[in-house]
Amino acid sequence: MSLQETIKKDMFQAMKARDAKRKATLTYLSSELKRVAIDKRVDILSDDESMAILQKQLKQQKESLDAALTANRADLEATCRFEMEVISEYLPKAPTEAESQALADAIIAELGATEMKDMGRVMSEVTKKCPMVDKGKLSGYVKSRLS
Repeated sequence: MSLQETIKKDMFQAMKARDAKRKATLTYLSSELKRVAIDKRVDILSDDESMAILQKQLKQQKESLDAALTANRADLEATCRFEMEVISEYLPKAPTEAESQALADAIIAELGATEMKDMGRVMSEVTKKCPMVDKGKLSGYVKSRLS
């Protein structure tokens, strides 16, 4: 069963359980996945495509959470945190900082990267192998290793 189908199935389970908050979040995710599938003229997206969309939605929720915190809006903060939890259920777990650094070190050694001009290749390979890595922290680490 694809990720898109799993989300749709879970949405129906939330409806049956009368869990309005979860249903609303899953309905939005399902409609977003369906919209992209229609744009690409396919019935069902691949799991990689679905995960990319979910990652984008998670990033948007993080930005909304930051805005809610800045505006001191506890109601929006709670909603954003809940939606981030639901989205995260469908994404692979993010590696720890130590795991990310170990992966980056392995890629640097594998590619024989020694200069800053190799940073793009290293970052690209790391994100291919582990899409949930924190790119901001990782780029700082890779810069320090290559400089």
